[in-house]
Amino acid sequence: LYADPKWSKTMVGVSSRTDAPLWALELLRKFTIRYPDGQTFGKRTFTLQDVLEKKSTGADAEPLIEISYESKAKHFERLSQRTGVKFEDMLFLDNEYGNCEEISALGVTVVHCPGGVTSRQFESGLETFPSGDIVG
Repeated sequence: LYADPKWSKTMVGVSSRTDAPLWALELLRKFTIRYPDGQTFGKRTFTLQDVLEKKSTGADAEPLIEISYESKAKHFERLSQRTGVKFEDMLFLDNEYGNCEEISALGVTVVHCPGGVTSRQFESGLETFPSGDIVG
């Protein structure tokens, strides 16, 4: 999503339900991802924070980050309000099935990733999108 031009107009956000929001924000800066082969752009890795800064609602916009102990539904309501994106136009990936059920009830297409997100799970979500269903 970060390096591939076909996703240039795609927004990316984070919803994390935690009682340690400062720690979660720090993890966004520390979670490094390797560029795909042949796409180094002068460096070998980027962070999840880099993705969120580039893939929000525009160059001047704040990254789409919702980190608090509130429900994921509250996070998604705020993300939808900020971006103008309807729930049925969103794709959500999460490792906790309860979160998947809560967000699917809003009409969001959801991918359950109990072992972490893989490219196959992401592709499966895209194949199902838009459905409002839970995949995986």
